[in-house]
Amino acid sequence: MEFFAEALAAVSVERIRKHIQSLEGVRHPVAAPAALEKARLYINDTLHSLGYSMGEQRFSDNGGEFSNVIATRSGTCSAHRRYRRRPARMTTQAASPSSWSLPPYSAPSPSRRRFSSSG
Repeated sequence: MEFFAEALAAVSVERIRKHIQSLEGVRHPVAAPAALEKARLYINDTLHSLGYSMGEQRFSDNGGEFSNVIATRSGTCSAHRRYRRRPARMTTQAASPSSWSLPPYSAPSPSRRRFSSSG
């Protein structure tokens, strides 16, 4: 519970408002390519400033060149085990406005427990 209280205390309504204002509006590769590029740069710079490793996935669609922004953050849970979080991506599709997507969630496999039954 303490973790959630600390996380909630760190939430800034003003910072959220700034992010929304920076990203709101049409960000479509055909209708507003400059706004789409501005959003890509804003997201890249913001996540990089938070410690994420940034990359991009370039692709072609209907004769245009586009890129997905990929942010990855490594963390440690102990000195011996390293974990890599799933990357978040800002995707672009020529037929629709840009949107956030996450890779499909894979639930961790349940641990195998042995239960003894008393007879």
